[in-house]
Amino acid sequence: MEEERDDESLYPDDLLKIAKDPDHLGRMNDPSSSAYIKGPCGDEMEFYLVIDNGVIKDIAFYSEGCIATRICGEMTSKLAKSILLAMLWIICFVLTFIAPSIPTMVRYFFCIGLFFLTTRYLLLIKWK
Repeated sequence: MEEERDDESLYPDDLLKIAKDPDHLGRMNDPSSSAYIKGPCGDEMEFYLVIDNGVIKDIAFYSEGCIATRICGEMTSKLAKSILLAMLWIICFVLTFIAPSIPTMVRYFFCIGLFFLTTRYLLLIKWK
């Protein structure tokens, strides 16, 4: 199964470029929040956020997963950077309930990862 998901012929060139050289891949030493998730396929991913005044100032992810997982991590990072935390809830709602044609794995990583990151931030920082 892993070999099939890493078959480069299944992906367009622009997505392969994202998977092979993601801008946001890496770990952070001192993030505002971090989370670990394990996808339905078994791939694991870590997300790191730097949040200032309710805005995501920096984001990173780390995964040794397949091509699809790395694409999800990079695209989630690109979408989330510089966004207000309140907007994440709206995006997650839209991806989950209004846009069912978006592949499940993309919705899963984006919503679950950012849900845990923002919830953790709100609980640990805002309501100390």
